[in-house]
Amino acid sequence: WVRPDFVGLNVRLRKEIWVEHLGMMDDPAYSDKNVKKVHDYERNGFILGDTLLISIETKNHPLEAKAIEELIKKHFL
Repeated sequence: WVRPDFVGLNVRLRKEIWVEHLGMMDDPAYSDKNVKKVHDYERNGFILGDTLLISIETKNHPLEAKAIEELIKKHFL
């Protein structure tokens, strides 16, 4: 059983979109666990970039607000 970090609805398309934020990808155990999680999503019919969106960050490469704004504009507005 997996729960995403966020679930959003594109009202115009009536499409549910799951969003995962992978915030510690520089941690090998965390990274390995979450790559498996993404594969599990794909095996269960979620399509990366369509019904599953992922944001990624590390200590040296933090999440950029502009990237999130663009993701929201493209998939939810």
